[in-house]
Amino acid sequence: MKQFSEIINVDGHELFFVFSRLRTSQEDKFFVVVTRDTHTYSVFLKKNNLGKWQIVSPSPPNWFKRIESMIVQIINDNTDHDGA
Repeated sequence: MKQFSEIINVDGHELFFVFSRLRTSQEDKFFVVVTRDTHTYSVFLKKNNLGKWQIVSPSPPNWFKRIESMIVQIINDNTDHDGA
């Protein structure tokens, strides 16, 4: 399992995101977790039919959905060199 972290500024708050890649013979996905205002949020991302990472579950809060493109860019930046 590959794991990395990133601090992202969201609505004036610096949030610490942890990314964990989960690979099995059936699928390749990322589990992303972050704590904001004492609440912990997590989502799974998988590649869609076009080969682009996207949030698949659960439905995130609006602030999280707004930064989905940043989350995807961070995943791409951290996986480009490993053939993913």
